[in-house]
Amino acid sequence: MSIVGAVFRTFIMCLLCGSGLLAQGLHWQAVKPDLVVPEVIEGRVAAGKRVRHRFKEFQGTRLYHAIYLPTDWHAGKSYPVIIEYAGNRHRHGDGSVESCKLGYGITGGKGAIWVSMPFVDLDKKANSPTWWGSADATVDYCKQAVRQVCTQMGGDPSRVFIAGFSRGSIAANYIGLHDDEIAKLWCGFICHSHYEGVRKWGWKDKESAADRLKRLGKRPQYVSQEKSVNATREYLRKADVDGAFTFVSLPFAEHTDRWVLRDIPPREQLRDWFLAVNTSVSWQRDRRIEDFEVLRNRIQKGAGIRELEVFLGEPHAVTQDNGAEYYEYHAKDQAGRSIAWSATIDSNGRLLEWSGPTDP
Repeated sequence: MSIVGAVFRTFIMCLLCGSGLLAQGLHWQAVKPDLVVPEVIEGRVAAGKRVRHRFKEFQGTRLYHAIYLPTDWHAGKSYPVIIEYAGNRHRHGDGSVESCKLGYGITGGKGAIWVSMPFVDLDKKANSPTWWGSADATVDYCKQAVRQVCTQMGGDPSRVFIAGFSRGSIAANYIGLHDDEIAKLWCGFICHSHYEGVRKWGWKDKESAADRLKRLGKRPQYVSQEKSVNATREYLRKADVDGAFTFVSLPFAEHTDRWVLRDIPPREQLRDWFLAVNTSVSWQRDRRIEDFEVLRNRIQKGAGIRELEVFLGEPHAVTQDNGAEYYEYHAKDQAGRSIAWSATIDSNGRLLEWSGPTDP
């Protein structure tokens, strides 16, 4: 069994052991919150601060996202990222960027960068408190925000999660799998209370929820719902989606995300899942780096190259359908001329294909 499989098998067993909570019920509101979501403020991003940020093209408007750097953030280090979308304006919240809570509840403000995202209303240059605004503009904004956090603030591009409550939960697929480019950003999905495709909500789209799900692949999704998650489980069964789903029926009836601010078993389950995915992704990334070092040594030995510049500063690997990984990297020869290589290796580290100026 793979390390990834072992981690998830252990986690699922833990969930099953805790399923007695459903029969007992959980009065989560009786538990005093141990976390208070930080206020969104103006200013420069800094550790332990939740700061309002506007892209250059939206300066002077009401369109922004909120960036929270963890209290243990240090320049030069790498951190997982949670991109979160809020629910609609309703009795459970006002639909604002500020109303996001899941990311803070999962992390407790430590160990991960948390970004609260808008649904882009281009006409008003503001967050749309209900549904999508412009879906395409929301997708483009999201891509830009992920790029910003990963290139400027230490976000690890191999450990970016998308999360949401209610409308935001639907957005995990509707926005997060909207096209091939954005779908590649995520290592995991956190969908709390609603799931795209289970119900019809009234908007029309050129592509169906089932079509978008084809972009998910085997990446893990944490799917939770108050009272029962069976409707989502049945929808995915009928859609014949063979994914890595963790289904959690929460032992209370309230449609809310406020439970993540309390020290209760459902929050521990969610935190355990998040840790498990982080651990598995980190292990796979480290293996890719080891594989790349082997290839780099081959290149340097065969071509006598002293300086090797890696694309994006680390192995640029794309996993293919057959489980093999495609690497692309750049180097400079002793005269300063740029040379490019590509290689495909299988899961055992064997070289399958090679393209470059020298034979490895």
